[in-house]
Amino acid sequence: MRYKEIRQFNFPLHRYLGLAIGIILAIVGLTGSALVFQSELDHAAVTLQYGRIVPEAYRLSPEVVLNKVKTKTIDANKEAIVIASIDLATASDLPDKVKIRLSNNESIEIFVNPYTGNILGDRPDHNLFKWIYQLHDHLLIGKIGNLEIGKIIVGIIAFLFLVINLTGVILWDGWRKLPQGFTIQWQAKSLRLNYDIHKVVGILAVIFLTFTAFTGFLWNFKLDKPLARLITRSSTRLRPTTLESKPTKDCSILSLTAILQIADAALPNAVTTKIKLPETPNEVFKVHKKFPQEHGQMGHSRVAIDPYSGEILELKNGLNLPLYQQVLDSFEEIHYGTFAGLPTRILYVLVGVTPLILLITGLVMYIHRHPKVKKIDKSPNLSSLAQTAKKLTILKFKPSIDEF
Repeated sequence: MRYKEIRQFNFPLHRYLGLAIGIILAIVGLTGSALVFQSELDHAAVTLQYGRIVPEAYRLSPEVVLNKVKTKTIDANKEAIVIASIDLATASDLPDKVKIRLSNNESIEIFVNPYTGNILGDRPDHNLFKWIYQLHDHLLIGKIGNLEIGKIIVGIIAFLFLVINLTGVILWDGWRKLPQGFTIQWQAKSLRLNYDIHKVVGILAVIFLTFTAFTGFLWNFKLDKPLARLITRSSTRLRPTTLESKPTKDCSILSLTAILQIADAALPNAVTTKIKLPETPNEVFKVHKKFPQEHGQMGHSRVAIDPYSGEILELKNGLNLPLYQQVLDSFEEIHYGTFAGLPTRILYVLVGVTPLILLITGLVMYIHRHPKVKKIDKSPNLSSLAQTAKKLTILKFKPSIDEF
């Protein structure tokens, strides 16, 4: 197949797929950019609202913090509450964040001074960033029965975006002359400048757009674990799908301090970042930890502990992960741009804006090549039509790709 024929096949596919799903791609891209620095922005918002905490020499234990929260919230709400989790502050001037669940199943986040135990304030669990995440993940479209319709739609969009990226690479001018593919003629007319911006922005971002689209497609169709097993040739899962405790007759639960001592002994030198508490008799403690060498804010280490016996049901060391888990974690790092730290996170903010740029420049090219058709007489003169057909025959008229 000749190059011209390849272009003629890929050009309409690239154009009309881009126009069809461009708005959704722009929404997903912009929300993805907003989520790259979600933690930092959230911390800034909390600090702006409640002020910065003055660090002290002694920090309260998580158990003491939770007891203070439980006492004060029971007095305030006068109803049963369940403490779901506590996120320990990642910096000395930030508050701990405790998530509680009320009897009506509503969740509230409570901010606590980790040095004094004073409650600074609270907010609903469904905050702005949760809304942005849900828009990014499933377009705020819920389930119909057991089908996650929003996730399926975004997954299909991600697959079509892969096709757009592939066809865009095929159509790129740089294959004929490499410097031309990376050149923007800033002094050229507006239409030429628009085209140059489209091709250069597209080719520079295509690798990272492909990464995010591919991993998003895997997650939304739950293909990440099968692919990881295929890559690593692993025939078994890394861990059981559910972790259940073994309640005793008196259902006496170990103290949180005892649970943390078990977790610290299992993963020494790792810092505790989050504790997920059991909300039902069959659930377990999940202590998330992070070694200094690990990427990401929360780390990849975790200890799951039976709340009654103290038995370790799962141990995950972020520095010594099986290859299968490393591949799974790499999908997350590739999607969120955390694989090289701050530089790639900044890069991913820019990458998230590119679908909007490509949509706008693509629309400009489409409108230019498809001007409004002038109205014609519904009963044209037959002789004039014959003359026009004769002229086209003489000129051997052939439509070019620009006519589509």
